[in-house]
Amino acid sequence: MHSKETVKNSAETSIDNDTNVKQHEDCDSSKTPPKFFINCYHTNAGCIMNKRGEFQETIDELKPKIIGVTESWCDSSVLDGEVNLDSYTLFRKDKVSAGGGGVLMYVHDSMQATACQPLNDSKFETSVWCEIKVNNKDSLLVGVCYRSPNSSEDNNELFLTQLKMIEEVKYSHILLFGDFNFPEINWKDGQVKAADTHLASIFFDTVNDLYLVQHVEIPTRYREGQKPSTLDLIFTNEEFMVENLEDMAPLGKSDHVGLSWTYVCNAEISTRDELPGDKLNYNKGDYESIKHDLKSTKWEEEMKDLDSEEAWLLFKSVYNQTVKNHIPQKKTKKRYKPPWLSSKVKKSVKKKYNLYKRYRKSKQYKDYEEYKKQNNVTRKIVREAQAKYEQRLMKEFKSKPKAFYSYVRQNQKVKVGVAQLEKDDGNLTENDEEAAEVLSQFFQSVFTQEPTGEAPELESVIDEEVDDVVFTQEDVKKELDKLKPDKSPGPDSVHPKVLKECSEEVSLPLYLIFRKSLDSGSLPKEWKTARVTPIFKKGSKKNAGNYRPVSLTCIPCKIMETILKKKMQEHVDKHGALSERQHGFVKGKSCLTNLLETLEEVTENLDQGVGVDIIFLDYAKAFDSVPHKRLINKLKAYGFNGKVLNWIEDFLMGRSQTVTVRNATSNQADVLSGVPQGSVLGPLLFILYINDLPQHVNSSIQMFADDTKIFTAVDTPESADKLQSDIDKLQIWSAKWLLRFNAGKCKTMHFGNANPEVDYIMDGVTLEAIQEEKDLGVYLTSDCKSSVQCTKAAQKAMNCLRVIKRTFKFINRDSFTILYRAYIRPHLEYCVQAWSPGLRKDITTLEKVQRRATKLVPEIRDMTYEERLQKLKLYTLEQRRLRGDLIETFKILNQFERVDQERFFKLATTDTRGHSQKLFKPRLHKALRSRQDFYSQRVVNHWNSLPAYVINTKNTNSFKTQLDRYWKDMGFLKA
Repeated sequence: MHSKETVKNSAETSIDNDTNVKQHEDCDSSKTPPKFFINCYHTNAGCIMNKRGEFQETIDELKPKIIGVTESWCDSSVLDGEVNLDSYTLFRKDKVSAGGGGVLMYVHDSMQATACQPLNDSKFETSVWCEIKVNNKDSLLVGVCYRSPNSSEDNNELFLTQLKMIEEVKYSHILLFGDFNFPEINWKDGQVKAADTHLASIFFDTVNDLYLVQHVEIPTRYREGQKPSTLDLIFTNEEFMVENLEDMAPLGKSDHVGLSWTYVCNAEISTRDELPGDKLNYNKGDYESIKHDLKSTKWEEEMKDLDSEEAWLLFKSVYNQTVKNHIPQKKTKKRYKPPWLSSKVKKSVKKKYNLYKRYRKSKQYKDYEEYKKQNNVTRKIVREAQAKYEQRLMKEFKSKPKAFYSYVRQNQKVKVGVAQLEKDDGNLTENDEEAAEVLSQFFQSVFTQEPTGEAPELESVIDEEVDDVVFTQEDVKKELDKLKPDKSPGPDSVHPKVLKECSEEVSLPLYLIFRKSLDSGSLPKEWKTARVTPIFKKGSKKNAGNYRPVSLTCIPCKIMETILKKKMQEHVDKHGALSERQHGFVKGKSCLTNLLETLEEVTENLDQGVGVDIIFLDYAKAFDSVPHKRLINKLKAYGFNGKVLNWIEDFLMGRSQTVTVRNATSNQADVLSGVPQGSVLGPLLFILYINDLPQHVNSSIQMFADDTKIFTAVDTPESADKLQSDIDKLQIWSAKWLLRFNAGKCKTMHFGNANPEVDYIMDGVTLEAIQEEKDLGVYLTSDCKSSVQCTKAAQKAMNCLRVIKRTFKFINRDSFTILYRAYIRPHLEYCVQAWSPGLRKDITTLEKVQRRATKLVPEIRDMTYEERLQKLKLYTLEQRRLRGDLIETFKILNQFERVDQERFFKLATTDTRGHSQKLFKPRLHKALRSRQDFYSQRVVNHWNSLPAYVINTKNTNSFKTQLDRYWKDMGFLKA
């Protein structure tokens, strides 16, 4: 806070509170922001004076930078010296009543902490706050809080008021922790076991309204005879800010564990890898001159006697020379320039600073007044420029998503990427070069070594053969025109923007190269190289096994793959060769159809009083371990031969790859097996390789690429033998085709009260029985309830809301609607037909997110939820789910989804008044909620009530239009 005692101080304050345009201009964006890791520790002391020695010993061991102590029991009689720590600055708030209470905060002297007076001056009894400078523009607000379980209503109200003040003080980083005493809140599931008017519910809603993230899910208080509870909490204003969270032994006889963690602040762990060609400014290229140079080359004559390798090198030589001549170099950026920083803004900022310099020299009040007037003008111009840019960004969200996400990432404090990795000797990598090598070695370790000798063959599936692909120069041009110009080039540095802009000119040489390559069954060597980017999945970031490889390959090769894939897909579709159980990379099928078919069978069996067992199978690095010889033999069985098969064989064999971590690259390594992840042909080749899998099991099976599950009805231990027999058969298939299952990660889920819950064994390992599993992005539970999925979906959408709130300063109704529909709501509706909630508490969990989101629009914030929806022309999420059910039913009944409609619906044979596609609703046997609430049951009455003009439309878009029109006439809003 700055005082305004004098004109001079007022002027300086005005500069400090400006929009930091000057700071942006002075910032060197070529330098990575410093890694700022803060080790933290929190304990509930129950009288710190009695545990001084044990407390000091813990601090000496952990060496934390920030320490929080709740229930210190300190009062005015306790001197600072009695509780102080060497090399730490102490902040304290003493207890004000008998019994427990009081908080202490210690901040290491290296952190340069100062008290945050606005929050410390609030009337809430026990919390203490400080401010830590992170860099020249960002500060970290740290708070330690203790709320007694016996806190009075007045004090609780002060507690909530203080929390809301966090939004007013506006810090870029927030860390709040302590003992809050809310056992009613299940932070892991995001549920509150209390009425909406209870303080726990109000607190839960308040921290969500503040867009704070809570990181503690483990129990923190243990007392004999009582259920463990999570009372000690850690809040930040962004995800991924807390790492290495551990519970420590309590101090003395305290029933609260200690907590230690690492707070990550301004640690930009991942930056964009600098790829070849990035140093050229393709947006400023002279493409007319490039076209002229490319057209002047007599490609047919030059390439007449060349093989595919020589023809490619010729093309690359001409391409590189013309790009060098007509694509300018990027200017080295020494300063960060906000995208909204226009010449008008810069001119106004410059004028403001010149006026301030004049005032500093003259010390005249009139000069200060002139400066202040210009300062106000500048602030207005800056706000208008930011608002204009953000509005344009949101309007172009669908057409230019990359610009949107780039703008969002600039405001992220932490980016998840490759961290320090553990090496074989147990030490951590010290630089990016070492990390790249560690990942490269791990990715090599999963390759399958095929034994020498003949590989097994699959019995012929399709007799008709495909040995060649006919395509033209025009076909090549069409694929070039579809390229996205903002994508990264591959290892060959051939940029997609050049290929797209000059599609007419490059289509001929590429056609000639493609034709030579297919005729000879030989690919240019460069096409068989890949730059691998490691993508973090989950678990410890130090473990190389928790990263998956994604290959960046040459774009011309991808175009050739696309041409071949179309012909191959037509061939297998024509003969109906793909298994009906495969939902991945198949037109008319999706994650949703997979889940619907699975849960239809599960809930139907439960309604019959029969249990169901599902085995979730896990391949060991499926895409990377497909053996090449066996894959070629399977392709022969599907009718691929001659030139096509020779080309694919050369495409797979003799490949190499390097791993990149930021700007570091590993040594080149040979690829011994697998289909390249990131290639066009890879997915089709993989699903063809495992296409015969369903033939080896008698149980039901569902697949989405490598995600596979088998399941069957079980009511006795003997009926489970069918599933165990199928597991044994799958192991035989796995051994034959060298695609291993990871038995340690394969899991069992038992459904139904009558389930005997038999253990299943794979490869000598008893499969883990679980109550919850994330399947194709949806959380399934053994009780068939959607509570977990609702909570996870709400949390994911809330994280997106936090990003929006931090990033965009100017949101009106139009921009919010665009953002919400495209960026936030999809998380609440992903595959929702498979898990739509029936319980009111779950419905409320989802609706609260939309309710909170609509408050982001300032002009309607004070209206009721219903009024806000009217202004924004939005349905409630409950209405949206019904709309989605009806749309999915239309797709299934009209065969726009490739599923058997009789698995879900039977047409009514009586009472077909209204329309001809009325559905029969069978009577349930057990009246289970899991069956009553499932899609095929809940949609019937709503579908039957629709008028004929809505049902009898020709396509999905027409159905949506007619449905919205009908609902509007019935009094619903237009979505």
